[in-house]
Amino acid sequence: GGGGGGGGAAAAVGTATNPSNRTAPPAPSRELSKSGGLREMARAEVLETEQTYVKNLRVIVNTFQKPMKAWMSKPVPAGDEDRVSEAEMNELFGQVEMLLEVSIKFLGDLKVAYSAGAALGPVFLQFAPFLKLYAGYVTTYEAKGEILEALEARPSAAAFVAACELQPAACGTSLRRFLSLPLLRVPQYKLLLREVVKHTKAKEDPEAHSGLEQALAEIDKVAHTVNSSIATHQRHVRECELRTEWQWDGLDDAARKFVKEDVLVKLHKAGGSTEHGVVLFNDVLIYGG
Repeated sequence: GGGGGGGGAAAAVGTATNPSNRTAPPAPSRELSKSGGLREMARAEVLETEQTYVKNLRVIVNTFQKPMKAWMSKPVPAGDEDRVSEAEMNELFGQVEMLLEVSIKFLGDLKVAYSAGAALGPVFLQFAPFLKLYAGYVTTYEAKGEILEALEARPSAAAFVAACELQPAACGTSLRRFLSLPLLRVPQYKLLLREVVKHTKAKEDPEAHSGLEQALAEIDKVAHTVNSSIATHQRHVRECELRTEWQWDGLDDAARKFVKEDVLVKLHKAGGSTEHGVVLFNDVLIYGG
C-alpha cells in the first residue's frame, strides 16, 4: 500500500487543514477561570481533533469502502480472480460507518457547546455509552490486517487499494494507517478530557468541574471495557491455537480458560538443561517438550 507516507500523509491524518471546518471563536465559557487560556486551548483541542477524526473516517468510507464496493460489483474479466470478496469487505470496513455516524453526532454536539461557551462534561456523558462500539472494532483489527496482507498479494486488488491511497482526500496515506485511527480514539478522549479537567478550577465553577469529573470517570469505564474485550478476544484466539498445538482432548472443555504461558527450564544433575512449554489454565497446568 502507500505505507507510512511522508509529510503530506501526516498532515492528512493528523491535522485539520480545511479552514471551512473551523468553528468561530468561543463565547466566554462557564469553565473559564483565571487560567482560562489553558482551558480554552484544551477545549479547542477536543473540538479540532474530533473534526479531524470525522474527516478521516469519511475518507475511509468515501475514498476506500464505497469505490471498492463499486469495483466489486463490476463483471470480473477472464483470468482476474483476485478481487475482494464480500466477506472480506465486511471484515475490513466493519463498524466504520457506524463509528462515523456516532462521531458526526458527537461533533455536532461539541460544536454547539463550544460555540455557546457551555461545559463539555454533559456532552461527553451523553456520548460515553456509544464508545462501547469500539470494543467490537478493536477485537477485529487483527483480522483487518490479515485481509490487507492478503490483498497486497493479489495484483488487481493491491493496485486498486494503491490507487485509492493516491486520491487527493487520502494524500498518499495507507488504508492500514486510516484503519488504525479508531484504535487510538478512546485513549485520546481520556487524555483530552483530562486536560480540560486539569485546567478547570473546582472552586471557581464546581458544577462544570463536577460534570467533567463524571464524564472522565465514564470514559475511563468504557476504556476498561474495551481493554477487557481485547484481552478476552486474545485469550480466545490463543485457546484455539493451543487446541491445535497440544492436541489434548481436555482443552475442548468450554469451562477451561487460558491464563498464561511460559517456558520451564529443567536443569539436569548430570549437567545441561531442557526447555518445556508450560501453559496455565484456570484449573490445570500442562507442560510438554
